[in-house]
Amino acid sequence: MGSLPNLRDLEKEIEIYRPVCKKFPIHYRNYIKGYDPYVSHNKAIRHTRSMGNYTTTLLYTHTDKINHFFTTDDANGYSPVSTRSTRSSCTLHHHINNSFLLRRNSRQRDSMSSSGGASSVRRLIAAVRSTPSKSGPIYSRRLLFRNFAALCLGHAMITAAFVPLFTLQGSISVWWWQTDYSFLPKFFYPNYDVGSLLLTSLFAIGALSTLGTVFLLNKLGTNWTLILSYGGTCVFLGVHLYPNIYTLVPAYLFMGIWLGPLAGARITCLMTLATKLTYVMTEQEEGEVDNSQGLRKTEVVVHKLSRGLQIAQDFGLIVGNVATSFLIWYTSSSLHDVNETEVILDSMFSLENNGERICGSTACPLPVNAELTNRPLNPYDNLNMSSVYQPMSISCKTSTMLVSVFLGFCVMGVAVTAAFMDHIRILIHKETNSGNACSYSFRLMQEAFKDPRLQLAAPLSVFIGLEQGFMYSDFSKSYVACALGITDISLVFLSLGVLQSIAAFTLSLLIQHIRRHIVIAVGFFFQSCLLLVLFLWKPSKEDPALFFVVPAVWGVCNAIWDILSFSLLVSVFPDSWQAAFAHCYFFRYLGLALAFGIHGSLCNWLKLYGLAGAMVIAVTPYTWLEMKQESKKRLKSQLTNL
Repeated sequence: MGSLPNLRDLEKEIEIYRPVCKKFPIHYRNYIKGYDPYVSHNKAIRHTRSMGNYTTTLLYTHTDKINHFFTTDDANGYSPVSTRSTRSSCTLHHHINNSFLLRRNSRQRDSMSSSGGASSVRRLIAAVRSTPSKSGPIYSRRLLFRNFAALCLGHAMITAAFVPLFTLQGSISVWWWQTDYSFLPKFFYPNYDVGSLLLTSLFAIGALSTLGTVFLLNKLGTNWTLILSYGGTCVFLGVHLYPNIYTLVPAYLFMGIWLGPLAGARITCLMTLATKLTYVMTEQEEGEVDNSQGLRKTEVVVHKLSRGLQIAQDFGLIVGNVATSFLIWYTSSSLHDVNETEVILDSMFSLENNGERICGSTACPLPVNAELTNRPLNPYDNLNMSSVYQPMSISCKTSTMLVSVFLGFCVMGVAVTAAFMDHIRILIHKETNSGNACSYSFRLMQEAFKDPRLQLAAPLSVFIGLEQGFMYSDFSKSYVACALGITDISLVFLSLGVLQSIAAFTLSLLIQHIRRHIVIAVGFFFQSCLLLVLFLWKPSKEDPALFFVVPAVWGVCNAIWDILSFSLLVSVFPDSWQAAFAHCYFFRYLGLALAFGIHGSLCNWLKLYGLAGAMVIAVTPYTWLEMKQESKKRLKSQLTNL
């Protein structure tokens, strides 16, 4: 039969396993009332990844066995069999737990080495990247590039509508109809310079609107600011369908309010997309960043995106000028319209003894007599406005078709922006979320105007506005329209857009590998030679090639100044760029307002001298600023190497 078990040894084994399955005393009163202290009253343990793959039913099974042992032991006394069952239950629980954990770890090792494991790791990385960070959430490359494509396309459409309108309105005042001039001030009397005065008011209000750009962007967001600005542009262009003093003056003031937010929203969207793209860069892009000469990751991405945005801008300039030139040629192809245009051009400029127009640097503003400008509309226009007079150089039909095309470009820009641009969240300072958002934005702009680096860069921004305004107004009128005619104005700016695009793309690549003061010297030399050519050159139809070469070289100079200014702001103000760019556009719009303001009051040779002096005043402090920044970078790199 065998011997009885040694009760002493069994009791010692029970003491060993007692910490695992501890036996608690029974309170008889609670047991009578229906409360069993040995039954767990906690919630069932659910299945989790950290506990393995055993189920809740298995845990309940082992818990019931242990509770049954304790109640049986206290009711019937001590039993070695019950002790063995307890040991087996606790040991079984322990072994099952270890076996499932080992099996889970082996599966994890197998999955990490398989394709399924690699995909799970990628999903984990994507989940970690999707969590909010200090710069906001992380977005996929596809979404970011889609938003960038929408930004470029919208900017191209707005440029296609704006630049031809600026050149035609600022030079020869194409859109200006009026029935009676007796109540107008003297400087609004018909002299083909009313358009430049309207653009002066537009850019002056636009300069003031840049001061509230930071506040508006933080309140409305980038998308809504872009959509509202493009919508304001559509209203502004639609008013030109019936242009008179009652509609144009409020329209130009209204557009000036949205000019600053439009530029600020575009720059904010560009910088935001560049910041988000740095978190989803490929290994090849990471290697390119490492090979860059001391540039930050965000700065490298910003330069890449800015090249694409510049190409889109120049593409819009080309498309707009091609459409404008074609429409003017197509609608003014009759001999009657050509002869009438020549009469209007003769009334714009002084005539020499041989009957030729005085063009180029020797041309001065010439008020036009009311008898020459108060002409009834032609029956060719098919418009029932016989009482309206037309102080314009093109027919009403042509101007209406041009505005319709420009309005179509603008509507396309609004549609693309509203349909394809998503709300990309960025880091917003805590102060902007409080009730002191206006005071916070004001403080940022105040600090920007007090910054000595921006003070040194401000003259260059003014000079950029002056030279662009001179090309839009004086060069278009006194050089191109005077010698070639109105039809060739858009073709001339077509060559400017083509070469400016090539120069901007090339310089954006080279500026990371050459000294910046060398680029400044090259730009200064080209601009000086160009001003000298404009001062000495007498435009005529015998040398039409110069009409395309001069704007092309001007586009190269304009690209140099734009890229230098943009890259400086990106490198010096990587985090506080909103106020810095608002400061830059403030002075640029002031330069444009000044250039359009003096269009009808000064001779061209005085303007050329003024541009030369402004260039010297702008380049001198900017060169010193660039040299200081370069010395700081060199010192920082030396300290890093040590």
